[in-house]
Amino acid sequence: MQENPGEIEFKRGFTWRIVLALLIAALVFMPASIYLNLVAGTTVAGAAIYVIVLIFDEFSKRFGVRLTPQELFLIFAVVGGLAATIPPYYWWVYRAFFATSPFTSSIIVKGAPLSNLIPSWLSPPPSSPVHELRTLFHADWIPALTITLASSIIYMVCDLSLALMFSKLFIEIEELPFPFAQINASLINVLTKEPPEQMRSFMYALYFGMIFAGFTYLPYIAGLQLVPLPWADFTSFTQTYLPGAILGISTDPGTYVSGFVLPPYVTACMLIGSIITWTAGNTLLLTSLKLFPEWVAEYHYGMGINLIYQRSYLRVWLPFQFGLVVGYSIIIIFMMRHGLSSFIKIFFTRRTSEVKKAGFQYPSFKVLMGIYLLGTLISVGIFHYLIPEYPLHIPLIISIGFSFFASLIASQSVGITGQYPVIPWPWKPVTYLFTDYTGVAGFWFAPYISIGSVAGIVASTKTAYLTETHPLDLYKTMILSSVLALSFGFVFMDFFWRMAPIPSSVYPYTMVYWPTYIMEDLMYITRKLNFRVSTVSGGAIFAIILGILEMALGKIGIPFSAIALITGTYVLTPVTCAQFLGSLISWYIIPRFTGKERWERRRNTFVAGFFTGTSLIVAIGFAFALLSRATWIWPW
Repeated sequence: MQENPGEIEFKRGFTWRIVLALLIAALVFMPASIYLNLVAGTTVAGAAIYVIVLIFDEFSKRFGVRLTPQELFLIFAVVGGLAATIPPYYWWVYRAFFATSPFTSSIIVKGAPLSNLIPSWLSPPPSSPVHELRTLFHADWIPALTITLASSIIYMVCDLSLALMFSKLFIEIEELPFPFAQINASLINVLTKEPPEQMRSFMYALYFGMIFAGFTYLPYIAGLQLVPLPWADFTSFTQTYLPGAILGISTDPGTYVSGFVLPPYVTACMLIGSIITWTAGNTLLLTSLKLFPEWVAEYHYGMGINLIYQRSYLRVWLPFQFGLVVGYSIIIIFMMRHGLSSFIKIFFTRRTSEVKKAGFQYPSFKVLMGIYLLGTLISVGIFHYLIPEYPLHIPLIISIGFSFFASLIASQSVGITGQYPVIPWPWKPVTYLFTDYTGVAGFWFAPYISIGSVAGIVASTKTAYLTETHPLDLYKTMILSSVLALSFGFVFMDFFWRMAPIPSSVYPYTMVYWPTYIMEDLMYITRKLNFRVSTVSGGAIFAIILGILEMALGKIGIPFSAIALITGTYVLTPVTCAQFLGSLISWYIIPRFTGKERWERRRNTFVAGFFTGTSLIVAIGFAFALLSRATWIWPW
């Protein structure tokens, strides 16, 4: 496997075995993920990836035809996404719950109950029999199905066009490291070539992962909380001195190990951003800088990390983080002006890239940008046709401009830190701040908007380079995965809704969170939020200052990452603290025992093995949990 794009000879990997792996993911793991999301708000994505990779590899060995590295990569890259898919029909059921909620019906908007303002292309009216029958197989869902399928196709086209553009920019021109892409490539390398030294590291790490997961996750899956997950909450001890501060320690061993591949200066910047936001910021805004009276009024002693995060995010940080995206979008254009200039020159000229010699060449920049613009314009056109009273300039700006720059930022973050910031969904805040729209559909339905998913495709493209897999095969596999998710997701969501009402005690997660979702939606729709432009502007100015600081420190040789610090503002302190400790262990402690060069060769393989062992244990635990609970709601 070679890292220089000019030396790669891409090989094909899209075979019948890939199709079979996707079918297994769709038929076995996707319904498990939907169920676990309804029950606990989680999925089996990580377990599915490693389990299917190992199963297919072992079966291939038995029949004497081993999976190629390219096939393994495609299974590894796409199957997890399919296994973790929560289909759009999940939100159909939520909107049905919203439409039939007595609380929704009691609110009068425009002289009518709010539930009567929900258009049929979002959810059948409250009088429809689908709510009593609890089924998606009914003619009343046809308008919603039409809009959902059309939107899904547009999203896929726009995502792939952006992914191709940013792959060229960050993989070939900027040559960012993509640390977690290196881990994935190491796993595939171990499974296919099995060099003795690397294989030993992989197996030792796998055993460590299984042991840690056995102590950490298995009791939790069985209903015992020997170790509090995902963190130990210290707020009850610190609230007297630091009210509102989120303080704790991560109890998930995978969080520490994920920091192994990140340089300490990157994780330090993430930790600083997290402390500024969730620890120091929350406390100062409660005690000294009482700029957000809603946050002050809603805070009370005894609130834990979960509730502090929920209320401070909604009252303070959501608009601020939205401003961070806007501000860093401005500074990143300046910071990357030379790379962007080279990028534009390459795609606007007829020069042949080195990759073409290996059998692959990116489409021209004009073609990709044209596809992206056409897709977003069609999406905006559909939105305007369905909701003509909504101001047209807002969806145009958000769909075309915000999506482009949010994807740009997220892709760079993945390239540097291995993670992308959880960019806030901008549609509701923008609708709330910059329009006087008073309906319901305009808060729920939106044109194409990307908030970072493109970055995952770019990272997978980097792994395709490292495994010498033809990038087009990656995109083919992703398209097939989307088709399967839309097809089987419809059947499985209907099945779970028929089995029991959602929300209900059968699905505890929805009992807790879906009423919260309703309250949040109603606060937006009835305009009860205090979403100030000054907070958004403050976030934008802060991001611009960080970008300028990065450029200034870079000139004198001091490492600093603005995007890592911004990413840290989205991640809670227990997580960033664990990742920082993990990077210190990886960079300064382990090399003292193994040697620096030896550890650098084995680091990615060790991390891959650890997560493989963890995922295997989790998969086994979930399998037993599902079997043990499969019959409890039966009448016999």
